[in-house]
Amino acid sequence: NYVRTVCDCVTGIEVRPVLIDAHAPYGARFNAFVQSDTDAEFVSLTRLDSDDALAPGFMERVDYYARREIEKGTVSQQPLYIAFPDGQNFDTASGRYTRHEYVTSAFGTLVEKRSPEMKGVYSDHHGKMATLYNTVVAASKSAQWCIVIHDNNAANVLRGKPVDKPSFTVGRPGVEIKRRETDRREKMPDQTSPNAGVAPRTADNLVRFLFGRPMRIRK
Repeated sequence: NYVRTVCDCVTGIEVRPVLIDAHAPYGARFNAFVQSDTDAEFVSLTRLDSDDALAPGFMERVDYYARREIEKGTVSQQPLYIAFPDGQNFDTASGRYTRHEYVTSAFGTLVEKRSPEMKGVYSDHHGKMATLYNTVVAASKSAQWCIVIHDNNAANVLRGKPVDKPSFTVGRPGVEIKRRETDRREKMPDQTSPNAGVAPRTADNLVRFLFGRPMRIRK
């Protein structure tokens, strides 16, 4: 099932689900799991949707900033939020990647002392986290996360500047390309239809109009 698929998605890393009843407050349940799972003095929790992705070196960067701030003593006073503004988008329909800079992205990490009073990275909307806690902005030249744009997530739209070479790739490209080619064949207009050339000609006339060129009139 879906839960098992997510748990088995990464070789060599144990993924354990925290099951919560529908409409139940998940923050307290999640923090209780963290309390019972480790005896570490500090914990760092990263927000990630199951249909998105993190760069291969993302957790190393989290570890670097978390340890640096813990050694300074700042995390002992209040939780630390690590913001990752540099990311990318992947559109499953077209196979395109875009570079996306989003300082209040959902891929933040909250570092705090382990205690029953933990706030947790899901304690508030990701857009507000940097205003609630001491924040470090972990800027990077390469993308550190990837939002996957797909049919089942209507809230996502493709943003950012298209790139020829993404910082890292996601999904199974062979499967996606095969699916897109199938879709393209299914959507090809019927050449025997009297209106088969209307859409291309309309688009061509729009370009001609924008550049002040004569437009083609269909008889």
